Amino acid sequence: MGKILRKGILVLVVAASIMGCATTRTPVPFSFVEGEGESASINIVGGSPGVWLVYYDKNELPPPEEETYWSPLFFPAGQPLQFTVHAYYYQQGSATASGNLLVNLIADVASSAIAASRNVDRDVLFECPALEAGNEYKLVFRKGAGTTGQNLLVLSEIATGKVIYEQEFENK
Repeated sequence: MGKILRKGILVLVVAASIMGCATTRTPVPFSFVEGEGESASINIVGGSPGVWLVYYDKNELPPPEEETYWSPLFFPAGQPLQFTVHAYYYQQGSATASGNLLVNLIADVASSAIAASRNVDRDVLFECPALEAGNEYKLVFRKGAGTTGQNLLVLSEIATGKVIYEQEFENK
């Protein structure tokens, strides 16, 4: 009984220390607007599939403070924008479990090849239309269905969900 109690306490201590160490990153706004110019904000959504800003107007986003991330990003309103984003999507091949080793091998190779053809990990020049001053937007990367799947950067208004602009790009 003593060993079980000690193991139970050890499990609780380890679980509490892990849960206590979990941190939530805090969003911090960042502006590319100089002076008192009109601006619009964009939340760029990471993850997989995800996208993040690399450059705007040849300026790299500085690294955020520890346990923070830049969001939203403020850009000049009323003019078309160009910025470089990094698009990311990763899909693993699915494992098979039939009794025949050769069939499993062929199926695993085919599954891995299809997954690799869908994966995306590249920089993309995003041609953003002029944004309305004061509006909040969201930029996401959507991966379509199918063997290779369509790659879309989608800009939408946060308040209405209305899609403002979609830009397709190839997976190179």
